[in-house]
Amino acid sequence: MIRTLIAGLAGAIAMFLWASFAHMATPLGHMGVEEMPNEAPALSALAASLGEEHAFYFYPGVGLGHHPSMEEMKAAMPAYLEKLKTNPWGIVIYHPPGSGGDTMMKNMIVEFGLELVAAVIAAFLLAGAAVSGFLNRVGFVAAIGAISAVATNGSYWNWYGFPTDYTLAHMAIQFVGFIAAGIPIALLAPRS
Repeated sequence: MIRTLIAGLAGAIAMFLWASFAHMATPLGHMGVEEMPNEAPALSALAASLGEEHAFYFYPGVGLGHHPSMEEMKAAMPAYLEKLKTNPWGIVIYHPPGSGGDTMMKNMIVEFGLELVAAVIAAFLLAGAAVSGFLNRVGFVAAIGAISAVATNGSYWNWYGFPTDYTLAHMAIQFVGFIAAGIPIALLAPRS
């Protein structure tokens, strides 16, 4: 078990280094992301309308408020679909004024923690699998990355309208990250 945890830690370090490089030294981390033109009126309107609550918003809204029942959602859906035909739509992840600016280090630590969890899971899956040969073992971990990249980024593209170039770039970052993690995991994780 200790050897598997060490393999996961080494994999997380490799994954974190790759993701950092991809975001800071390549265009991958910024593909599909644009600055809002003439943002001042939008920022003022968001702050005035949304206030101090951190939240994830769809727009336009269905018009049912917080926590509608499934029956209410079903009844409102035809009118909502018509509303989408004549209005812009999207999502806003909102944080109130003054809540950012000094979060980079916290975000980096949390990101490493997430990658650590993913790499340790991959190491335990590999340790329990009957996969032999270095390249096959790396490929096994890479396949886990491909599944997670498609399952998350693909759904965000489909349901929330994330840009295709953003989606493909982040799928690539995640997949290559699992290849990077797969190398030390394949070398260090015990064989079943």
